[in-house]
Amino acid sequence: QELLFVAEYEGKVIAANIVVIFGSRATYLHGATSSEHREVMAPHLLQWEQIKYAKSQGCAEYDFWGIVNEHTLDKRGQSWEGFTRFKRGFGGQEVNYVGYWDYPLDKLWYFLYRLVQKFRR
Repeated sequence: QELLFVAEYEGKVIAANIVVIFGSRATYLHGATSSEHREVMAPHLLQWEQIKYAKSQGCAEYDFWGIVNEHTLDKRGQSWEGFTRFKRGFGGQEVNYVGYWDYPLDKLWYFLYRLVQKFRR
């Protein structure tokens, strides 16, 4: 089950998240937040609503999908610290997995994608 959660404020979408439910686990895959109206803390509300929804669907686990820890800090640096703090703020148990890798289906397009990402930084 793939889900899109959206937060609106004063008629505007200010945050959205994608969550996937598979078996008894809900996984938060991606999120986006507007820089407008940060004071209403829409990302916090969305996560809480997602957790409640997952529980109502019989999920026993809610996976925030990735944080910085001592193993990943050197690879990802400062850019993950903010959302690591955000995710840890909900409590729960941290579980470390092996990691993830990209397996490009088209090496040329993947090379171009990585090149663009390098210049964006």
